[in-house]
Amino acid sequence: MIPLFGTLFPGWILVVTGAAVVTIGLTVALRLAGLSRAIPLKPVFNLALFLLVTFILWELLYGSR
Repeated sequence: MIPLFGTLFPGWILVVTGAAVVTIGLTVALRLAGLSRAIPLKPVFNLALFLLVTFILWELLYGSR
């Protein structure tokens, strides 16, 4: 379990960084698959995807507390 506060890398920084990396990876995968034109409002989609991934990572790491 990664502590939330009081360490060199607090848990929330790791969650946000991990979510950003996963979001970028998923966006690149969608572009390589040719689905980038099918996504309306790309910045809104990317933000929604980032928030969804952040929530999922947060629940996986800290939901059982």
